[in-house]
Amino acid sequence: MKTVNNFNGNVQHLIKVNYQRMMAFEQAAFNSQDESLRSFYAARADESEAYLKELCSALNVHESIASNIQCDDLLKNITTKKTAIRMLDFIIAFEKTVVNWYKKAITDIQSFPAELNEILSRQYRAVGASQLALQEL
Repeated sequence: MKTVNNFNGNVQHLIKVNYQRMMAFEQAAFNSQDESLRSFYAARADESEAYLKELCSALNVHESIASNIQCDDLLKNITTKKTAIRMLDFIIAFEKTVVNWYKKAITDIQSFPAELNEILSRQYRAVGASQLALQEL
C-alpha cells in the first residue's frame, strides 16, 4: 500500500509542479517586454499544461486538482523581478528545481507501469532541454 501511495504522491506532486511551472511561465510571458522571451515563455506554459493534463489522465484525476494549488509566492517572486534578466534568472532557477523533482519522481517510481515511466521520462527530457535552452537565452 505504501508503494501505491508513493506512486500517487509522486505523480500528484508532478501535477502540482507542472501547474506552478505553467503559472510561472504564463506570468513571465505576460511581464516580458522581449518578443522572443515572451514566445519562449508562452510555449513552456503550454508545454506544462499539456504535461499536467497527461499526468491527470494517467492518474485518472480531474485537472481541477491543480487549480487548488496556491501559487501566490511563486507569482510574487516573478512579478518582483522587474528586469528581464532578473526574471530570466528566477525562471532558470525554478526550471532547475522542476528538473530535480522529475528526477526524484523517476527514481522513486521505477517499478511502476511502463507507460507512466515513459511519460515521465519524456517529460523529464523535455524539461531538461528547456532548462538548457533557458541558459542559452
